[in-house]
Amino acid sequence: PDGMDGRLTAVKHANGKDYWLIAHRWESNEFCAFRITAGGVDVNYVSSNVGSVHSGDNNLLGYMKASPDGSRLAVALYESQSVEIFNFDRETGQVTAPLVSPPDYEGAYGLEFSPDNSKLYLTTLDYANMIPAFPSLLYQFDLDATNVFGSATVIDTADSGFRWAGLQLGIDGRIYMAKSVNATTHS
Repeated sequence: PDGMDGRLTAVKHANGKDYWLIAHRWESNEFCAFRITAGGVDVNYVSSNVGSVHSGDNNLLGYMKASPDGSRLAVALYESQSVEIFNFDRETGQVTAPLVSPPDYEGAYGLEFSPDNSKLYLTTLDYANMIPAFPSLLYQFDLDATNVFGSATVIDTADSGFRWAGLQLGIDGRIYMAKSVNATTHS
């Protein structure tokens, strides 16, 4: 449908053969889960109105990721400086149980779950400035903690020559991080 915000992720259906393609509607809090079968994409999607409304000039930036076991989703909202974590039902396609961080993550951008589904990683990125106005950080959240966002730990800070961007879990079980070079001034 029209009005999606550009974030997409996929999760294997509980039946082991189909998939869910999950999108988010812009200026809404609606997740849309489309079932994909051998016959194609079912246009009658599962709607879940949960979490924050995605709007604002820069909230189009930021990743949406599914955990390796498909039981959770996470969304980084750049302008809101926040992260949202949800449960995902692989049988029904429903998104539920939002955990919304405080606005403590300036430039919230890249996300990835650990291979064992117990941790979530977040990068912060100042994409607008040739020389970043704030440092690029890599956070780790313990998803088993009573207070997930209270468990936030900075595990790396980009040096002055780089900034952290996207994260991707590889088939080898390692998480890879994209980095971009900062502009430098010369005298």
